[in-house]
Amino acid sequence: MDRKKSFLELLKKNWMALVPFIIFIVLTAIMARINPNTLSMRWMANKADAAFSLVLVTVGQTLVLLTGGFDLSVGGVVSVTNSLLTARMRDQQAIMLV
Repeated sequence: MDRKKSFLELLKKNWMALVPFIIFIVLTAIMARINPNTLSMRWMANKADAAFSLVLVTVGQTLVLLTGGFDLSVGGVVSVTNSLLTARMRDQQAIMLV
């Protein structure tokens, strides 16, 4: 009983932290209503594959920040890398997971 009460008090104090999660759930529900294939495993795998490079950058940047450093060059490096890869792949066929 005490745990439940303390959890509810925590939610009352920090309710703004739930807003991004609620927005995510609402947007996902809208997308699922518009396109029923939204919640399929293939769609989720495609989105996870697209976000993997950002996950790697985020992990690297977290390690830099935890060690006391501050590195703003990550965004520039990701942008240049994406631009170079896009320019080099224009004659290649892209592999689609759909």
